[in-house]
Amino acid sequence: MKCAFVVALAFAAAGCGDSVARSPVAPSPTPLPAVPSPPPRGPGSGTLTIREFSPNPGATLTVSDCTGSSSARPCAEQWRSTIDVLVDREMTYAVLVVTFYDGDRLCGLSADIRDVVRAGSQETFALSSIWLASGAPSLDTNPCPLPFRTTRMEAELWSDSSTWSNTLKVGLSGEYTFRTR
Repeated sequence: MKCAFVVALAFAAAGCGDSVARSPVAPSPTPLPAVPSPPPRGPGSGTLTIREFSPNPGATLTVSDCTGSSSARPCAEQWRSTIDVLVDREMTYAVLVVTFYDGDRLCGLSADIRDVVRAGSQETFALSSIWLASGAPSLDTNPCPLPFRTTRMEAELWSDSSTWSNTLKVGLSGEYTFRTR
């Protein structure tokens, strides 16, 4: 019985009587994690939805010298807007800008910034105050003489500081009148 056991073990070790040598089976390779592809650049598509303008278009906004990040600049502090954005691609350093024109002359703007806007996820931008005459240090040097009425408003979504691509641009209906106290 002892010999039969040793013979059986020898056959098992030799491949059950088979004279071909067998190599050990290598474990299957572990797949490497996928390297994420960079987010697409350039224009995307999506929607901008105005949830609120306060006061409503048609109102008269009072302009005064407002304190900004470094100095006083003319602005209409009482204006507020909430805008929902939905885009088809991830965006970094997204900037939503609402601009106010008197004819072809840019007279004011408001903006809000997000570090990331995720593809397919609604993001809400809250804008406050309309800063007049970008670059004008005071009401005395404002290139849009007061009072003036906006004839055109636009909302634009920009992103990706390396390329600053315009993703969405929407014309807005309505107008505002700007005046001093």
